[in-house]
Amino acid sequence: IKQGISNWRNRFATAGIKALDAEYARQKLTTTKEKAALSLALLGNPEDIKSKTCSFLWESFYEDSQVKKLGLFQGHLVACVFLEHLIAIQGIPHNQQVQEQPVGALIYAIQVVHQALLYSHKSGSFKPPTAKGVMEFSKANWADCTLTQPSSKSRSLKRSSIFLKKVKSLKEIQWDNIKEAALKTQEKAHTMLPPPVDDLDATDDLDDDDDELHDLHYDSSDDEGVEDSPTLQVG
Repeated sequence: IKQGISNWRNRFATAGIKALDAEYARQKLTTTKEKAALSLALLGNPEDIKSKTCSFLWESFYEDSQVKKLGLFQGHLVACVFLEHLIAIQGIPHNQQVQEQPVGALIYAIQVVHQALLYSHKSGSFKPPTAKGVMEFSKANWADCTLTQPSSKSRSLKRSSIFLKKVKSLKEIQWDNIKEAALKTQEKAHTMLPPPVDDLDATDDLDDDDDELHDLHYDSSDDEGVEDSPTLQVG
C-alpha cells in the first residue's frame, strides 16, 4: 500500500513538470527569462511557502488585472495535474469508486504545481534540489511538519493541510467545474495505476482565515478580502 501511495504521488509530480513545460509552450515562451517570469507570476512570493494567494490557483489569472479572482482551484496547471486522478479512475466501475469528492487528489495537485513553480521561478527550467534532479513526492517533502530552531520556539508548518478546510467546503457545482476544467486540458487518454485511498487526514487546527480564497462565482457578494488578479509581465 505504501509503495502504491508513493507511486501515485510521484505520478502527480511528473504530471506537474510536464504541465509547466506545456504551459511555457502554450504561452509561446522560448527564452529562460520569459519562462522564469511566468513561473514567478504564477507562484507569487517564493518565500511564503504556505501562501493562499498564489495566482496559479485561479482560472482568471490570464484575465485583465481589473477582473476579480474567479475559478478557485481551476487554474490551468492545477487542472492539468488533477486530470491524472480523473483518468486513473475511468476504468473503475462507478459502484466501486469512493463516493466522496477527491479532496486529497486536489490538494496533491495544488502542492505539485506549487513545488514545480518554486523549483523553476529563477531559471525558467525545472531544477529541484536533489542529487537525481527529480521532485520526490514524499511525506518528508510534502506533509505537515514541525520546525524547530535553536533561537525560537517550535512552530507548525501546514504544507499539506493549509487548503484542507477550503477544499472540504467546496460546493458540488465547484467540484463539477474543477473536474470540467481538468477534462478540458485532456488531449489523449493514457493508462495509470489506480489511486490508493486518500490518506490526507484533517489536522487539529483548521480555523485558518480563508478570505484569500473567496471566489465571486460561488461565494457571497461580499468583496472584502478579495484581491485583483496580478498583471502578467513576461520578458
